[in-house]
Amino acid sequence: MPGTSVDTQRTQAAKEVFAKYPGIKIIAESVGMWSQAVARTEMSKILATHNWDEIDGLWMQVGCFTANAMQLEAGKKAEQLKPCAGEGANGGRIQMLPAGTEVEGAASPYAPLGAPRISYASPPYSGGLALKLAVAKLEGKDVPKLTILPLPVVTSETIKLCKEGTWEEMKAGCNAFSPAIVTNPGWFASIFSEQTPEIGLNAALVGQPEQ
Repeated sequence: MPGTSVDTQRTQAAKEVFAKYPGIKIIAESVGMWSQAVARTEMSKILATHNWDEIDGLWMQVGCFTANAMQLEAGKKAEQLKPCAGEGANGGRIQMLPAGTEVEGAASPYAPLGAPRISYASPPYSGGLALKLAVAKLEGKDVPKLTILPLPVVTSETIKLCKEGTWEEMKAGCNAFSPAIVTNPGWFASIFSEQTPEIGLNAALVGQPEQ
């Protein structure tokens, strides 16, 4: 999303890291507008001049789910998927689960593939936390002027399916939700925070508080 501070900071930081490793060559880049649909269009343009065999990995703010789907459509097998570092979309996280994992409602490409990934996301619970802090301030409580949110990192080694999606279950480490419950693969799954026990799966989906 060109022009936004978040995009500018993410892109600058990524390129600074890439520049430290001469073996990393950026062969193409495009603007995906933080959209799975736009990511598909832009990836199609890249693939017009670079096939999947020329690509070793992907860094995407949004779009790993779509990139994996496109590889499958191109005839690649699950074990041939390219490593992708990107957002916390539930579809991408379900793909990270070991192939063969039984997940209710799963159907390719929204299914466990054992996809090699890092899922790193700005947490959607930030709005709920901001409201809690504002109310606390109005009640005269001591609220710090700056609150830094930890950005949850999920890898292929730490991916864990939530069976129910309760706050307690998320506190125990689950971080992906069944497609039978979360039908939109682009839905962001980083909804857990110890500071917002009110936000469980129902709160994130339909606005019903956990407690």
